[in-house]
Amino acid sequence: MNRSLVVAKRDFENARRSYLLWGVIGVFSVLVFLVTALPGLLSDSPIGGRAAVVLITLPAGILVPVTAVVASYLAIAGEREAGSLKILLSLPPSRRDVVVGKLFGRSAVIGVAIAIAFVIGAVVSLLVYGDLPLVPYLLTTGLTALLGIAFVGLSVGLSAATSTRTRAMAPAIGLVIVLGPLWSGIVAAIRFVADFGLSIELAEETVQFLTILSPASGYGRLFNSVILPDLVGGLGAGGIAGSAPVSTAGAPVYLQDWFVFGLMIAWIVVPVALGYWRFKGSDIS
Repeated sequence: MNRSLVVAKRDFENARRSYLLWGVIGVFSVLVFLVTALPGLLSDSPIGGRAAVVLITLPAGILVPVTAVVASYLAIAGEREAGSLKILLSLPPSRRDVVVGKLFGRSAVIGVAIAIAFVIGAVVSLLVYGDLPLVPYLLTTGLTALLGIAFVGLSVGLSAATSTRTRAMAPAIGLVIVLGPLWSGIVAAIRFVADFGLSIELAEETVQFLTILSPASGYGRLFNSVILPDLVGGLGAGGIAGSAPVSTAGAPVYLQDWFVFGLMIAWIVVPVALGYWRFKGSDIS
């Protein structure tokens, strides 16, 4: 584990020098500033800090996966193609140390990026609305970090399983698109084929389960069921446009909050384990 931490520290230093990564972080931070500040500055009836927390998840759900993949998809494949990985493996760190260290290092980078953006959002909320619901805000920050680390796990596992930048890039881009904006369409297509092609009517619980298989959708589900009810309660009966608190009381086991949380953890662990399994037997030339 100590060798993994050494790899993680080295990897964090290397990753934070990426201009592309910091460009994406900059865009994310600007969007957090805008969605937090503009409704209060342009509206005659300011929405308040509670609604600002809801709004901040909109850019987070889109840009955090992009940031995580940009930061991580070349974590191992990039060094492998450049030849520096062979040098690293000639030192005490083993292949497992490298994979675990890369996961820790890139997760730390994403954690710092999210912390920066959410600190900006907190300052804006205090300045524009005069309040900030601290506990929901911290929970949202932690949940957003979990979303980022889930995509880091996916990308590091993919990077460990591939040998070149090109082979890592296309699947990484595909991951962001398929598991992000396209996922609801994929679920809708499955439902359509089942209903009209196979004459099988999918239960609503089944559709919800298919939806939360995506880490981005799991993020939204956990926010709506764990954090949003408290925020909407503080906003009054009207809540905020577009918000939809979810109650898991009486829901099947596979729709409970702990199960959705476990799925997001699985998105971290399983791809990394599979990537390591492929990596440990590969030839590093």
